[in-house]
Amino acid sequence: IKPDRVADFESAWTMIRAEFAKSDRPEVKEFAATLTKFYKVDFPVAPGAPTPPPVYIFQVDAPVTTQSYLPGKIVYDFLYFIKEGKEGGIPRATADEIYKKLDGAYSNLSPWPLVKMGS
Repeated sequence: IKPDRVADFESAWTMIRAEFAKSDRPEVKEFAATLTKFYKVDFPVAPGAPTPPPVYIFQVDAPVTTQSYLPGKIVYDFLYFIKEGKEGGIPRATADEIYKKLDGAYSNLSPWPLVKMGS
């Protein structure tokens, strides 16, 4: 996350999680249950050393295969959606507000598929 956009990023995800909690759509509840573990890496910084960019990790143990985990897709294709020509989910203004906070906040977005080692 870009250092000057940390507050926007964290605010957007607070809003996304609040919308997950308010939704009564079963597919939103199922998806939200996969996004419960959020971490911010706490890099130790030596005195005088530059501060590394903030890194966040979202642990998804059993991903939903019918929905993208890209933030823009979560906001527009899932929380706000158009079905049969009609808006559904959250209001478009709310989706736009959330997306504005996320847009340009990412320095890099990379999935890290993990493989369990040992038993």
